[in-house]
Formats: sequence, structure tokens, C-alpha cells
Amino acid sequence: MGELWTDGGGLIDVGLGARGYAFRVGAPFVYETNTMEVMPQVRLNTSAVSTVIRGEVGSGRSEIALHREDFVRRGARDLWHRGVVLETSTLVPRGLVTAGAGLYEGRAGPYKRGFLEWIFSGPATLRLSGEVWDTPLGVVYAGNVGLHVSLWGRWSARADGGRGVPDPLVRAPQGLQGGGFLGLRILDMSPVAAGSTTVRVLESTESGSTVVFTLPRSVGDSVSVLGGFSDWEARPLVLEDGRWTATMRIPPGTHHFGFQVDGQWYLPEDAPGRVADEWGQENATLVITGSNDVTEGRP
Repeated sequence: MGELWTDGGGLIDVGLGARGYAFRVGAPFVYETNTMEVMPQVRLNTSAVSTVIRGEVGSGRSEIALHREDFVRRGARDLWHRGVVLETSTLVPRGLVTAGAGLYEGRAGPYKRGFLEWIFSGPATLRLSGEVWDTPLGVVYAGNVGLHVSLWGRWSARADGGRGVPDPLVRAPQGLQGGGFLGLRILDMSPVAAGSTTVRVLESTESGSTVVFTLPRSVGDSVSVLGGFSDWEARPLVLEDGRWTATMRIPPGTHHFGFQVDGQWYLPEDAPGRVADEWGQENATLVITGSNDVTEGRP
């Protein structure tokens, strides 16, 4: 699965996602499925809320071979589905909440879906989700619990489990599922300088990062920071220990930003990811990956 987004730090971004999968079941009969889905998306951004409208179009093919003592019965079926999903995410204290609904139509008939997910960020990241589906065979429920823990150094562990969701494309039955993962970060490709005096990341989780912006006292008498993460509304810095400082919780994404000093646009020399916008003004760039491991400060 992969996604591409135009992440310009403005009010609207557009994206295109795609995913494909194939599986084969060998018993009690041979069943093979290959599918592909395309998902055009539009995202509306504000300083605290992100809303995504996503279309889904999928197709595939399944084949079955039923073996008996004296014959083999084979069959094939074309698969398809289409749908639209609306989801909204908002920052809450120590976490992120996402809610939404979806409408689908597939070979088996119409599906309706409602879902809610809560990510709590603390010493560990806890993810809770629940869904209700109205399917051609009746109403079913699904849910999942996941836990992500940073262990020591570059090691982390993750475990999750729950009841799977229906699939309008392949009509796979629900079932219990679970698993655990042990991860080792071998290479850190983050290009931001750890010694940046303008931007420092204190904490990163799946719901976003705590970021500190600082400037020297000598730059001016009134200092604010503004960018895509604040819907380009100025957020004032305060004087602490002889420096202008502001601490903000920033959600995952690519955010362009800059400073206002005494009413004038300002970027310091060490501002990460300096790029020109459509008006010829230079902005800095901050990339929040939404993971416990890597936060980037340059594009």
C-alpha cells in the first residue's frame, strides 16, 4: 500500500493511494485471490482538525479448485467494489481521535460502515478502534487494540489483536487476529540537525510531536511563529531564560512555517528546509512522520 500527497501546508491537499494484495488458501480447498484498489483523496486542514474524503475503486479475481476423489471442480469470479469514506481527526490531550463513516457497493450488495479510533500517547502509544458494519448478511462488529512501546536505544515492540473487519471486495469472513513485532531502527535518515537552535523535537509519537521553537532575544521585541500547523495564524513566543520560546503539539504531516519579528517576516539562518512559496517568500519546512522513531526537519 502507498500514498502520494500534495502537502503544501495550506487548507487543502489532494492525494492518491493504491493497495494490492494476493493470498492463497490450500485447505480444505484451493482458493486464490488477487485484488487492486485505487483511492483518490482530498484532505482539509485546520490547526486542530483534519478531514479526509476518500473514494475507493477496487477490482480483482478469485479462483477456486474443489478436489474430490474422482474429479476437480474449478470456478472463477470477478470481484469489484466502489465506495466513499469520510473521516475526521482531531487532537485531544495526549492523543488523537479519528471518527468516520463509509458507504460501499460490491458484488454481494451494499455495505455501510462507522468507525472510531483513539490513539493515546504516553510512555507507550495505545491504539483503540471499534467499527460497526451493516452488511448484506446483517450487522457485524469489529475492533482492535494495539500497543507500541519504545524499549531501549533503537529497539521497539508492538503488539495488537482484535476482530477483523468485513471486506466488501473479496467478502472474506471475519475472524480473530493478532500479532507481535520487535523492531530495530538500523539507519536514521532524518536530515534535521540535532543542534538546530530554531526547532527542537522533545517527543514524537504516532499522533504527532512536541516541538519547541526558539529565537535569540536580540532578534526583536515582538516574535510569533505561524505556519500550516496553525492555519497561518500567528502564535506568540514568550521570553524564557533570555530567549524567545514557544512549545506546540504538531500533528503528522509536512508543515511550512516562519516567524514574524516586529511585524516583519523572518527566517533565521538555521531554519530547516528553506523553500520559496508562490509569492517568492521563503518558508521553513518541518516534517512530522507520526512515529516514535523518526521526526524530520527538512524536506
